[in-house]
Amino acid sequence: MPDNFVRVGIVTAVDAVNRRARVLFQDMGFSSGWLNVLRHGQQDTWMPNINDSAVVLYLPVWQGDGFVLGVL
Repeated sequence: MPDNFVRVGIVTAVDAVNRRARVLFQDMGFSSGWLNVLRHGQQDTWMPNINDSAVVLYLPVWQGDGFVLGVL
Protein backbone atom coordinates (compact mmCIF):
# COMPACT_ATOMS: atom_id res chain seq x y z
CA MET A 1 0.00 0.00 0.00
CA PRO A 2 2.87 2.47 -0.56
CA ASP A 3 0.78 4.87 -2.71
CA ASN A 4 -2.12 5.18 -0.27
CA PHE A 5 -0.83 6.50 3.04
CA VAL A 6 -4.15 8.05 4.03
CA ARG A 7 -7.29 5.99 3.45
CA VAL A 8 -10.96 6.17 4.41
CA GLY A 9 -12.85 2.97 5.11
CA ILE A 10 -15.61 1.38 7.17
CA VAL A 11 -14.88 -0.02 10.64
CA THR A 12 -15.75 -3.72 10.67
CA ALA A 13 -14.43 -4.84 14.08
CA VAL A 14 -13.37 -3.18 17.34
CA ASP A 15 -11.15 -4.49 20.14
CA ALA A 16 -11.63 -1.88 22.89
CA VAL A 17 -9.40 -3.71 25.38
CA ASN A 18 -6.35 -3.42 23.11
CA ARG A 19 -7.48 -0.14 21.43
CA ARG A 20 -7.55 -1.67 17.93
CA ALA A 21 -9.93 -1.78 14.98
CA ARG A 22 -10.21 -3.40 11.56
CA VAL A 23 -11.25 -1.31 8.56
CA LEU A 24 -12.70 -2.33 5.18
CA PHE A 25 -11.45 -0.29 2.21
CA GLN A 26 -14.32 -0.89 -0.22
CA ASP A 27 -12.69 0.94 -3.12
CA MET A 28 -9.68 -1.38 -2.97
CA GLY A 29 -11.62 -4.53 -2.04
CA PHE A 30 -9.71 -5.53 1.09
CA SER A 31 -9.75 -5.24 4.88
CA SER A 32 -6.94 -4.06 7.09
CA GLY A 33 -5.31 -6.08 9.80
CA TRP A 34 -5.73 -4.86 13.36
CA LEU A 35 -4.90 -1.13 13.48
CA ASN A 36 -4.08 0.81 16.63
CA VAL A 37 -6.59 3.56 17.48
CA LEU A 38 -5.00 6.85 18.49
CA ARG A 39 -6.05 8.54 21.70
CA HIS A 40 -7.67 11.96 21.46
CA GLY A 41 -6.12 14.15 24.15
CA GLN A 42 -6.93 12.91 27.63
CA GLN A 43 -9.85 10.80 26.38
CA ASP A 44 -8.93 7.18 26.99
CA THR A 45 -12.40 5.88 26.32
CA TRP A 46 -13.00 6.97 22.71
CA MET A 47 -13.19 4.15 20.19
CA PRO A 48 -14.82 4.00 16.76
CA ASN A 49 -18.05 2.06 16.34
CA ILE A 50 -18.66 -0.68 13.79
CA ASN A 51 -19.89 0.90 10.51
CA ASP A 52 -18.22 4.27 11.26
CA SER A 53 -16.25 5.83 8.39
CA ALA A 54 -12.68 5.94 9.69
CA VAL A 55 -9.61 7.85 8.55
CA VAL A 56 -6.52 5.62 8.55
CA LEU A 57 -2.87 6.64 8.23
CA TYR A 58 -0.28 4.08 7.14
CA LEU A 59 3.46 4.52 7.69
CA PRO A 60 5.24 5.10 4.35
CA VAL A 61 7.10 1.79 4.24
CA TRP A 62 6.21 -1.53 2.61
CA GLN A 63 3.66 -3.29 4.82
CA GLY A 64 3.94 -0.47 7.37
CA ASP A 65 1.77 -0.24 10.43
CA GLY A 66 -1.40 1.80 10.28
CA PHE A 67 -3.38 3.84 12.76
CA VAL A 68 -7.03 4.89 12.99
CA LEU A 69 -6.89 8.68 13.35
CA GLY A 70 -10.60 9.30 13.84
CA VAL A 71 -14.00 9.01 12.21
CA LEU A 72 -15.92 11.16 9.75
